[in-house]
Amino acid sequence: MLQDLYEKLENLPVQDVRLSREAEQRYYDFRESLRNRRKVTENSACRNALAKGKGYAGRLALVLHCIEWALDERKDLEDLRVLTLDTMERAINLEKFYLRQIELFNAGSSESDSLAKMMHDIQQAAERQLSGISLTEIYKGTVGRCAIASEEVKSSSKRSG
Repeated sequence: MLQDLYEKLENLPVQDVRLSREAEQRYYDFRESLRNRRKVTENSACRNALAKGKGYAGRLALVLHCIEWALDERKDLEDLRVLTLDTMERAINLEKFYLRQIELFNAGSSESDSLAKMMHDIQQAAERQLSGISLTEIYKGTVGRCAIASEEVKSSSKRSG
């Protein structure tokens, strides 16, 4: 089934896809709600996720639209040209779920900012070191040029474990 889906997606014609009026209005409303939430959100990781949320929702909508079109034998090429409100709603719901997970991960006291910073530092170090990083390096706080206080790592692992 997946192989068939991949083949259909590979063979999709190259064309523009537009939003239906309803989908466009819903996407605009969602973008505005994210913008307003971002203004009042204190946590930097959550603010960053909210800033990217509108783009992710748009991409998810297009991916879902293409998959749904490929799986529905009754649809023709004209259906591929217009992304509907139903598809946009599903994409927005997926993005809301993702944003909620970010909020839950960063919930709590100022510890969440240090944990988010630590995770960001680990990610940056992993991207700089082509050979990758080991758990030992992370635990010791010696990830390339990224110095992470080992006490923070130890205390965070004890809290989450």
